Amino acid sequence: MSFQTDSKELSFTDTSYDPEASLYDGLATLAMIGQLAIHDQLDQIPPPLLFVSLKAAVDDIQFGVAGLAASELADGMSAGH
Repeated sequence: MSFQTDSKELSFTDTSYDPEASLYDGLATLAMIGQLAIHDQLDQIPPPLLFVSLKAAVDDIQFGVAGLAASELADGMSAGH
């Protein structure tokens, strides 16, 4: 069974207004793709959709990191430890 969508990305969320939401969306997209890779299921996503989604995830992460204050990034990084 393969993944079917008319979308141009795997994420359907508009996060262009919120750096924190954009960062979360990008990380969630990468995590989802990572899970597919770990379980050898990347063939379930058409390659063009996969590549567009990877680029969008990186762009979302970049926008999120650039838009957050240094203190917010430090808090977020230390939360995982």
